[in-house]
Amino acid sequence: TPTPNWSFQISWADIESPEALHPDDDEERVSASALYARQLSGGGWVAATFAYANKERSDGVSLDAWLAEAAYRPNADWTLFARGEAIETDELGAHHGPAENVARLSLGAIRDWRVSENAVIGVGLVGQAHFTPDALEPAYGGDPAGGMAFVRLRIG
Repeated sequence: TPTPNWSFQISWADIESPEALHPDDDEERVSASALYARQLSGGGWVAATFAYANKERSDGVSLDAWLAEAAYRPNADWTLFARGEAIETDELGAHHGPAENVARLSLGAIRDWRVSENAVIGVGLVGQAHFTPDALEPAYGGDPAGGMAFVRLRIG
């Protein structure tokens, strides 16, 4: 954490036999992330996270994953958020089949109401779009999209 607004991490692991179904496969994993957060005048804030991970298996397969997410709270009533993630994986079709790239984009908002000194109720919406390769479209129904409404209670 070099400044009050920035935080960074890098990690590495050498893992022997992490999967019970494939006890002869070992993995090396690397991850790195950067987080930024800043208070805004008027009591709001903005925050963002960027992350990367890589898995190198002993069978020679290398798989990457990326993440970017951000939230913007201009005041105590509203929070807007977004998240994008993409991974390479070989576990969506046949286990240890060909590596495929899949991704998801999420956008949402939450409206909060303070109901007491220690409780806030929020009502939110989030929409998502998923992106799959042509080879997986029959199993996943193309590039599905969806949404959800939710209610949140924060106490404290």
